Amino acid sequence: MEAKLETLETHSRRNNLKIFGLPESRAENYHRCAEEVVHFLNYYAHYKQWCTDDLERAHRIGKPGASTRGPRPMIVKFFRWTDKLGLLRKP
Repeated sequence: MEAKLETLETHSRRNNLKIFGLPESRAENYHRCAEEVVHFLNYYAHYKQWCTDDLERAHRIGKPGASTRGPRPMIVKFFRWTDKLGLLRKP
């Protein structure tokens, strides 16, 4: 049962990508995080025109102000696994 649960959990995270170093503001919400990710992707990943419809979710990890080492990492979940794969394969 544990192995099956772990497999399901791994599969649910398949489209996720963790991004470090994106600037953080005090009044962040899903829409603001998604816009920040799209801006980042359009600047660095030129093989397609990104929009918020490409993302299922975008949110920060951890509590605000908990880290003194810079902005909290962001988890991004893409609708399509191929989008994540394309990012990882591009130099």
